[in-house]
Amino acid sequence: MIRIVLPARTRQRSALPRPLRAAFFAIFAGALVAAPAAPPPARQAPQVAVTIKPIHGLVSLVMAGVADPVLLISGADSPHTHTVRPSEARALEKADIVFWIGSTLETSFTKPIAALVHGKVVSLLAAPGMTV
Repeated sequence: MIRIVLPARTRQRSALPRPLRAAFFAIFAGALVAAPAAPPPARQAPQVAVTIKPIHGLVSLVMAGVADPVLLISGADSPHTHTVRPSEARALEKADIVFWIGSTLETSFTKPIAALVHGKVVSLLAAPGMTV
């Protein structure tokens, strides 16, 4: 077996004299301080989910130019008898804010909203001044 022995590391002297090294350090440090900082990252638009079309229309108007809210009950489905699909459950899970009427109208969403939503839930029936 061949054994290779490497010499111990020795401290190398800089080719620049100490005053010049200090000047380089000062210039480099000054350039770092004077360099413009990177702008803060742009905030992402919130992921918004809404249950029925009338709420979707209102939220879309408010969010115009920012993002499009996800409509959960599309077509002619009734919010009273709607069955939550896997794609709707994923949208609820990803949502930062969920707008819905409430458990009185949308009974099929009561359990999924309680279980899946990690963000804010806005029940319009619970809004101050709202009477049914």
